[in-house]
Amino acid sequence: MNAERKREIEEGLATIGRIKVMAELAKKPNESLTKYAILKGTGLKRSDVSENLKHLTSINWVKEHKMIHVRYQINLDNPTVKLLYRFFKESEYI
Repeated sequence: MNAERKREIEEGLATIGRIKVMAELAKKPNESLTKYAILKGTGLKRSDVSENLKHLTSINWVKEHKMIHVRYQINLDNPTVKLLYRFFKESEYI
């Protein structure tokens, strides 16, 4: 495994909150969710959801769609995220 990918995985999965956010987005990969929907689905505090989304968008694991209300979507164009999505599905985490 190259060092860059290893760092990306460690950053993306560094907290249980990030794992929960990614799993929530992975449940509906073809849809984009509001911060409120992610908050309800994960049970995390608003500030934690905001911080996790900020980080996950910065590493290109989550796409941000700017509309009336900003919406977020798992980025399956990212090969690492595609592997994580497959893991979530095959392990029945989602």
